[in-house]
Amino acid sequence: MSTLYEATTNATGGRAGHVLSEDGPIDMALSVPKSMGGDDGSGVNPEQLFGAAYAACFGGALQAVVGIEKLDIDVSQISVDATIGFCKDEDGFFSRSNPRLLYSRC
Repeated sequence: MSTLYEATTNATGGRAGHVLSEDGPIDMALSVPKSMGGDDGSGVNPEQLFGAAYAACFGGALQAVVGIEKLDIDVSQISVDATIGFCKDEDGFFSRSNPRLLYSRC
């Protein structure tokens, strides 16, 4: 196995802190949603960042399959929504994810 790419990102201050990627494109404040006891500030939250990454990676994997299988699909029309939930039950906290593939063949 070979690593094709890796990235390092730092989070300081937890959910109400700041995130910064080592090469700079991600440099933003974090805010805690009101439903989790926060102020619902103007920053992003980890679920939004995770959802964006999940959707992009899932879409990229689909694009790779289209290329490998030589399918007649316009990869620019592949769109993925990812819903990420921060949940709690009697056993503790956990994350829930739900990707949804959208494709328009216009």
